[in-house]
Amino acid sequence: MSEPTLESDYIRNKQRAFKEAVARVNRLLQQRVVPQPVLEPMLEPLAHLFANAWLRSEVHPRYLSAVAALSRNPEHAFLVALLTQQLDDRAFMEAHLRSALATPAEHPRHLRVRQLLAHHDHDFAQTVAAVLAQWQQSDLPPCADFQQAVRQVGAIEKSRYAERLDEDERARLALVDRLPDRFPTPPSFAKVGLIPRMACAQSCRHCMFVWRPVMRDLPDPTPLYKQVNGLTTQVLFTGGDLTPVMPQFYQAIRSMPRVKLFALLLNGSFAHDEQATQTLLQGMLCALQSRSKKAAVAQVVLQISFDEFHQEILADRQGHLSERIPVAHIARIVRAVSRMPEIKLSLLHKQNSLNFSDALFTDGVFERLQRALADMGESLQLLQVTQSSTTKRHPARSDHHAPVIREALMALASAPQSPIHWMSGTTDRYGRAAYLEPSLFINDQAQLERYLQGEAPTEGFDIDPMLWLDGHVSLFSASHITMGDFFQEPLAHILTRWRRDPLLAALARFDPRLLQLYRTLNKDGDDLIASASSVHHLFHRITETAHIRLEMTRLLAK
Repeated sequence: MSEPTLESDYIRNKQRAFKEAVARVNRLLQQRVVPQPVLEPMLEPLAHLFANAWLRSEVHPRYLSAVAALSRNPEHAFLVALLTQQLDDRAFMEAHLRSALATPAEHPRHLRVRQLLAHHDHDFAQTVAAVLAQWQQSDLPPCADFQQAVRQVGAIEKSRYAERLDEDERARLALVDRLPDRFPTPPSFAKVGLIPRMACAQSCRHCMFVWRPVMRDLPDPTPLYKQVNGLTTQVLFTGGDLTPVMPQFYQAIRSMPRVKLFALLLNGSFAHDEQATQTLLQGMLCALQSRSKKAAVAQVVLQISFDEFHQEILADRQGHLSERIPVAHIARIVRAVSRMPEIKLSLLHKQNSLNFSDALFTDGVFERLQRALADMGESLQLLQVTQSSTTKRHPARSDHHAPVIREALMALASAPQSPIHWMSGTTDRYGRAAYLEPSLFINDQAQLERYLQGEAPTEGFDIDPMLWLDGHVSLFSASHITMGDFFQEPLAHILTRWRRDPLLAALARFDPRLLQLYRTLNKDGDDLIASASSVHHLFHRITETAHIRLEMTRLLAK
């Protein structure tokens, strides 16, 4: 995509994000005034402090004026002028108050600032200090040092992965092994996940993984594939960027005659040109064609991440723009797969405020995809749109609840016989997303509130097995819960734990007893509930440490 087009997209995307972030904070401040009337004179200064801080943290100085000029209201001209000066908090607040005092005495801004000064003995410095103190004590300022915060998250994640099969985890598994086998039949699962690699060169701002376990020099996975072949008819390859280990996926297709569906999650970075795109996809076709004649008919589902995070437009230090993973890559994949009936394409998207209307398909990353396809002589047509079965809370307007667009079928006009599945999911506050501006994504906090009031979630906690090729065995919804290591003990024995483990059974149905047990073991239960972004997120967090998992299992087994 050309630099002028990227610049226009960057400015429009930032303007939309700026507008929604400010709307979120304005509404939040209005809600806080009700129990704290003393805040009312500070509403405007705090909201404008946020606007200034957001722009400084989110927009390159080269584009600051264009993004800040979102409002054409003459009454906001003073604010736009201030916002483009890149002032720190104190300098901005001082300039903000002086600007108001310079207006005529009857002007509403002048009157509001006079009211604010009156609360602080008409002392200008004291007033500035009071507003800044309120600002710093609030949850409004963007993260002061995002990189340091991410490093801390990474250190915590690393320590949790270090607990895999530590003393507490081994004690828990030994306890599970002593429990009765409820269904002593050969194990089988709806699906099995395989993780051949966790490394990824991207650092998408919503990603739950900051620290990624190193997986290299692994043994030949063929013996494992043969075991998986007897466990399921559906396999998902996932983890980090799997482009460098595609031969393992091709090998799996050839090695599992019972499996009918091979799903693979990629970020699309491989499609940097037509030849690279065709090479990877032809590898899948060749693997399918080389399966035994006695093998079940199989299909590949290629899942590609496609959203405002993976396709984010980034500015370097000089202000030069680039796409994290270019939309043109996705367009190449869409066009190529549409001509390969053996491969089904599924675009995986993260919900944002656009999901509340059909504007989703004409704005943002979808608009860019349509332009990229048009450059190739193609166009994407919507065939079917499905809304969520439950309402979601608007990320910028907390009082607005409505269903969102969750799934769609679409196809190229030139290939209507090859529908593309698109699915949009929520974002939880794991990893980097813990520091993500809340107006940028949709979570399922509303469903969590309904669950706490007794309503059953529409989706369960996914406990199907996830097999890491370094030997570790975990769960689809919980990579931190380790069920064993198939290099240290037989996989068949590890899988019997699914029938014995009371913790897995409780997780699968979101058993409220787990919250009660957590509260008996830890004092921060209410804090976890208050900060959780979904039912899944809450149950993930209360089982994050090996010691807690051990104690929960002991109590459940009684």
